[in-house]
Amino acid sequence: MPEKILQQGLGPDELPQSEQLGETGVVTTDLGRIVPLPRGAYDPSVTYDILDIVRHSGTRYMARKAGLKGVEPVDGEDWMRLSDTDGKLGLMWTYKAGPIQPKDWVYNAEDSSYSYTGPITPIDGGPAVTAATILRPPMWQPTGDEDADNEIREAMSIVAEGSCTTGAGTVAIKVWDHPETAITIFWDGR
Repeated sequence: MPEKILQQGLGPDELPQSEQLGETGVVTTDLGRIVPLPRGAYDPSVTYDILDIVRHSGTRYMARKAGLKGVEPVDGEDWMRLSDTDGKLGLMWTYKAGPIQPKDWVYNAEDSSYSYTGPITPIDGGPAVTAATILRPPMWQPTGDEDADNEIREAMSIVAEGSCTTGAGTVAIKVWDHPETAITIFWDGR
């Protein structure tokens, strides 16, 4: 795109609407939401956006389009099936821990790590977590406040680089840097 600007002599006001010339003179593009958002059980009265995840008739679906209201989740053009009970994909549930406050992390001088152990609960009717539960990578829900989301994003990158171990209704998280903001963490697991 920068070559296009130079070749065509486009000014900042002439860029396509999704692209903007930043203060540094670099073209930036707003990608929109790039993180899946668990929304619980499907509700036909709710409008769903792209990457929203819902549970419907024992199956989890992710929206492929924005503005889905009253469109029943089925694998196809509007929704993508993520998991179900037929044994092919394995039944997945969404779990939540937090909010975890900065003061909840315990420093371990022996290996210079920080740890948190606390409750983890299913948010969409799933079974309680056990030591056998396998968690997928951690997720978070944007707040809509850019500064707060940047702080959460930084804390979540710390969590993503650490490790999580499940127990009876608990999750133990070990990280190598101290998260400096409150975070609520979501995982898909089975």
